[in-house]
Amino acid sequence: RVALKQVLAGAADGEALLRFGREAELLARVRQRNVIEIHELGRSDAGPYLVMELIEGESLADRLRLGPLAPAAAVEVVSGVAAGVAALHEAGIVHRDLKPENVLLRDGGTPVLLDFGLARELDARSLTETGALLGTPAYMAPEQA
Repeated sequence: RVALKQVLAGAADGEALLRFGREAELLARVRQRNVIEIHELGRSDAGPYLVMELIEGESLADRLRLGPLAPAAAVEVVSGVAAGVAALHEAGIVHRDLKPENVLLRDGGTPVLLDFGLARELDARSLTETGALLGTPAYMAPEQA
């Protein structure tokens, strides 16, 4: 079983299509259990699409709405997110929109990072206009804001 993410032809501008392609390109470089796995980038008559692993579970945001995590579960989530971020950084990638809504918890509690639409290479020129803010300000590192 897989998940499919598609940008419908005509529904997105050139920059959105560029970001979509970059998301797949960047994620294809990372194989780590705490980072969503991309299986294929393709194009259909309806537009470009990504085939990725299907994560059965809930977002960290949804889980936190039920109350605080038990200490052991919190340690697993924090260490898993840190391991995923470390794998991204080793591949030269910055997520730029890391927040509870972009972390899924597999059944069993293992966190998986997803939604790399704003990700960029550490040494790349920005895909963002100078002065434009992309991401979720409450979760951004000060140097990214």
